[in-house]
Amino acid sequence: GEALAGGQTAFERGEIDGLGVAGLAWESAVHAGGAWFQPAARSPVELALFKHALSNLDLIYAHKSMCTLLSTRVPAGVVVDKSYEDRGWTNFERAEGQLLKPDDRSIDIGLFSIDKACEEYKSVLAGSFRPTWSVGKRVADKTVAELARQGSYNYSSERGLLGALVGRGRRAPLTPEAFAAVLRTKQFTNGADAETVIELYRETATALLGSVRELKYKELAWTAADYAQLGDALRYCGALEKLSLDEMGLGDADAAALVAGLAASGVALKVLWLWKCTSLKALPDLSSLG
Repeated sequence: GEALAGGQTAFERGEIDGLGVAGLAWESAVHAGGAWFQPAARSPVELALFKHALSNLDLIYAHKSMCTLLSTRVPAGVVVDKSYEDRGWTNFERAEGQLLKPDDRSIDIGLFSIDKACEEYKSVLAGSFRPTWSVGKRVADKTVAELARQGSYNYSSERGLLGALVGRGRRAPLTPEAFAAVLRTKQFTNGADAETVIELYRETATALLGSVRELKYKELAWTAADYAQLGDALRYCGALEKLSLDEMGLGDADAAALVAGLAASGVALKVLWLWKCTSLKALPDLSSLG
């Protein structure tokens, strides 16, 4: 809004010459496109801020303690030239956010709707009933009891609506090679940014996957391609000690792909946790892990 507009004017006038958090936050807020983002239009200060922000974007998008909300759908009636899926920067943000974060910290809010929330809503009673948080009722008009019942789960161990959103939107981490292949099919306001972003992702992914000690995935709606993708990523995870998959639909071939990735990494895995993975017909052969 006005604050961002004011910041832009200050940058354009060259009044802000620091390279701290303010520059990082500003650059991150506007990198989706626009004439100001073009290298030819950047002042020396803006160019310095841009380069500095690039070296720190992993702090925002990849840190496992920060929640990423993916706004993948525009409001009804809004028309854009390039969708979330078409844009290079948004694909970068999603890929970095799905490297290591717990899967409930990378949430596709574009999948949310009131109808979907009502479908996922569960009563603490045995039978079902119409949700009290119906369409058109303002949050401010709800009682404390109604707000308490708005959660879409019976017990704290269940994930409800949040789990449904995560499960449909969370994918396996991409290797640097896979990310590069994806990104080269996307669009940037400035085409030259693509190779810069590919290199940035390579540095972040190599460092994070190479140092992670535990990866955990739960109740995700994955296909065979996702498990193959995870298997490829595991080749980078030389420090991994525990891999957990809870209530996942992997089959025998999917498990074999994961084990192959672990073996290729040379990791000394301590725990492979497969909980309620009911599609498995047999335990995977772990002899290649030593």
